Amino acid sequence: MSTLYVNKIAEETPNNGVQIPGHVVQVVRGIGAAGSPTSSSTSFVDEGIQATITPKFNNSLILVHAMTGDSNSGGYSFYRVRNITDSHNVCSVPCGNFSASPQELKGVTLFGMYLVNSTAARTFQVQGSSNTSSTRYQRYEANADDGVTSGKGIIILTEIAQ
Repeated sequence: MSTLYVNKIAEETPNNGVQIPGHVVQVVRGIGAAGSPTSSSTSFVDEGIQATITPKFNNSLILVHAMTGDSNSGGYSFYRVRNITDSHNVCSVPCGNFSASPQELKGVTLFGMYLVNSTAARTFQVQGSSNTSSTRYQRYEANADDGVTSGKGIIILTEIAQ
């Protein structure tokens, strides 16, 4: 077995990055704004949580992690992360039926991956909907006990070299 000792790995082409399969190339995050949305829509709507990543390589894997919170005044809620650039759903999750008004579900977590085929910038967005016209509130655990204030959510995009 051989041992390789190095002091520095430098990119051959400036601003091109170093592609080592399985390694993180870059991480981008987006945090939702305060006063995040409420909605009575049965269609998916923007939750105010999104991030844009410009892949360094045209065959990278983008890991998508997102977190929001949910409270619904009487129906089921559904959440998804959508690549709005390519119109592709990356992942989705349903939330339980709420009988109280409102009842809180903390920490709705979404996880998925997307394989890119170019280095074009892509925007990923958290979206939510309800199965009825009941009001759905986006919440975050920091505001879990007040029952009124909407909080922030987060999305993290990680480019992994292939």
